[in-house]
Amino acid sequence: MGWISVSVPKIYSEDREEQSFFTDMADDLAFALYSLKARKQNKIMTYNYESLVRNSKDPVLVLDNKGSILFTNPAADNYYDFGNMYNEK
Repeated sequence: MGWISVSVPKIYSEDREEQSFFTDMADDLAFALYSLKARKQNKIMTYNYESLVRNSKDPVLVLDNKGSILFTNPAADNYYDFGNMYNEK
C-alpha cells in the first residue's frame, strides 16, 4: 500500500469526474508497479530454475509434446553422449 499526493484547485477537488480520473490514474500506476515487481520476480525465479537444472548432477531432458528433445543439461549431455547438441544458450 502506498500514497499519492496531488495538489489541485478547490473547484477540481470536489468534481466527481476529476476524482474518478485521479482514482483511475492511481489504479493504473499501482498496476504498473505491480507488473514491474512481478516481472522482476519472474526473472529471478527463471534464473534460479535454469541454474538448478544446468548445475544438477542428474540428467535433465526437456521434451515437446511429440517427444522431440528441446533441451538437455550438461549431465544429460555426458550421460547420453549428446555433446551439447541440444544446448543453444
